[in-house]
Amino acid sequence: MILVDTSVWIAHLRHGVGPLRDLLEDGQVLTHDYVIAELACGYLPGWQEFLRDLKRLPRAAVATNDELLAFIERRSLMGTGLNFVDMHLLASRRLHPDVTLWSYDRRLQELAAASGRH
Repeated sequence: MILVDTSVWIAHLRHGVGPLRDLLEDGQVLTHDYVIAELACGYLPGWQEFLRDLKRLPRAAVATNDELLAFIERRSLMGTGLNFVDMHLLASRRLHPDVTLWSYDRRLQELAAASGRH
C-alpha cells in the first residue's frame, strides 16, 4: 500500500498524476485522517465529492499524541522542518511496516528514505 501525502493529492487535483490514478484503480492507496483534514482546509473545486471519495479509501492508523511525541524524540526529529501532519505520516508508516510513503515534499521524502522506506 502507498500512503499518499497532501502534496501528491494537490498535484493530482491540479494536473492529474498518472501513477496515482493507476494506484487508485488498483486499490493500492492508503490515506490518513490528517491528510483529509489538511485538504479540507484548502479550496478545492468539487471539494465535497473529492472528500467523500477520499473518506472511502482505506486509512492508516493514527498515532496517539503520546506515541507521536515518543516517536519524535526516539528518532530525533525535532527541528527537522517537518510539520504536525508530516510527523504523523512518518509515525503512521511505522505502524504499517508494509506501507510506502509518497510525498513531493523533499524534506519529508529525505527523512522517510533515511528511515528505510519512503
